[in-house]
Amino acid sequence: MSSPRRQRLIERFDAVRPRVLSLDVFDTLLARPFEQPTDLFAQVPGALHRAGDPAAVAAPDYLRLRVAAEASARRSHPSGEITVEEVCAELSRALGGAPCAEALLEAEIATERAFIALDRDVAALITHAHARGVPYVLVSDMYLRAEHIRSLLAAAAEGSGVDLPPPLEVVVSGGRRANKGGAMFDERGPPRR
Repeated sequence: MSSPRRQRLIERFDAVRPRVLSLDVFDTLLARPFEQPTDLFAQVPGALHRAGDPAAVAAPDYLRLRVAAEASARRSHPSGEITVEEVCAELSRALGGAPCAEALLEAEIATERAFIALDRDVAALITHAHARGVPYVLVSDMYLRAEHIRSLLAAAAEGSGVDLPPPLEVVVSGGRRANKGGAMFDERGPPRR
């Protein structure tokens, strides 16, 4: 059954007839069931525990430290655009080196995957565009890597029972070191590392 929102999206697409469909990722195509995006971080200690990490950090403390680690990583880069690896390195230091940055990264991605949900109306728009030969790209002001977003999208689509074509490209601010309000759209060529 088609929702009124889905119908409006498809009608607008058909009226414009773009060559490429460009979409934001979080709170557009993918959603987290939290009031604030940072609320997800309070769930990461559970993923660390399930992965066998013996370090016990209470959820409120982990949330506070994770937010502070991201802020610290942003301050250390001139553009303020960072990668999740940089955040996890800062967080690992704040936790005294245990868990290591790699374990923190794996736990955060596992937590994202456990909670992420697909917006079915936007997914229907992608399917509609694909049927008309129009590819889509994802563009996000985000510290996660493109491969993380692709993996979250695949998990959300599978969890919803939706068969989505892969995006033509995934562009994230952390990989470009530029955001959507800045120079990201002025960039040409592959992302800078």
